[in-house]
Amino acid sequence: MKKLLFPILSPILALVLLSSPVTVLLADDAIGDLTIGRAVNIAARQRMFSQRMAKAFALSTQQIDVDLNDEQLMGCISTFDANQAKLAEYAPTLELKNKISKVSGLWADYKLALQKDRNKLGLMDVMENNQAMFLACDDVVRSLNDYAAAQPDFNPAFKLGKGRNMVDAAARVRSLSQRMTYYSVVLKSGMQFAQTKEYLEVAHTEFRANLGNIMLFSENSPEATAEIAEIVGIWEKYNNAAKMLGGEYDLIQMNEDFNKVVSLVDHVVLEYEEALDTAGQVSKN
Repeated sequence: MKKLLFPILSPILALVLLSSPVTVLLADDAIGDLTIGRAVNIAARQRMFSQRMAKAFALSTQQIDVDLNDEQLMGCISTFDANQAKLAEYAPTLELKNKISKVSGLWADYKLALQKDRNKLGLMDVMENNQAMFLACDDVVRSLNDYAAAQPDFNPAFKLGKGRNMVDAAARVRSLSQRMTYYSVVLKSGMQFAQTKEYLEVAHTEFRANLGNIMLFSENSPEATAEIAEIVGIWEKYNNAAKMLGGEYDLIQMNEDFNKVVSLVDHVVLEYEEALDTAGQVSKN
């Protein structure tokens, strides 16, 4: 496979991809019948949303782009609901049904926290729920990765080891960009937990590792290669600026840059997602 093709997009979704300054939100009516690659992408998107919503809430508590972040937060909540229903309907094994159900249970409390007033007390509630939500979403992704790898049509070029594949590697860059921004805002607010700096450092390490995986992937199309190079440029800009500022980075600029990372990764993941399903529509049956 010399070049991977993007899925055919509706004119409306294509317009969103080109014009949105925030990200592409795949709502339930844009998902259609799930392939394995699409299911992995959507589950990984839920993981990203768990961090993007916390980030938007935290930024609003700091009076940073309040209207934009509130709009993003409400949009993410709506999309998370739709995607969660779709994943629950798709779940091909009892293990996955149980893990998706666990996310739904945690989501009930997390959603309530995210809808509270944007202040320090509200942020504390979000922080108390965030880590468990992130890990539960990640567990669903890993199980879907294992399920995908067990299918006879699975493209072995996409495997990265147990519970990992290239769709997830790219999607982790997307999730971690939001997680790093979230924890940077929390640190700036002074409302950190004991593990906050550790979580941020782990996110940095994992971002770098997963970015390396997609940079070196031999099946990248020219379009994906160019988008990954742009992500690398943003990452280097962030690291260089952080060093010059003694480890800190302007939060408004960081949010803008890492939102762009999400949009760029969305395109790469869509390409990987389609190629993962080498036999076309690979369903749970």
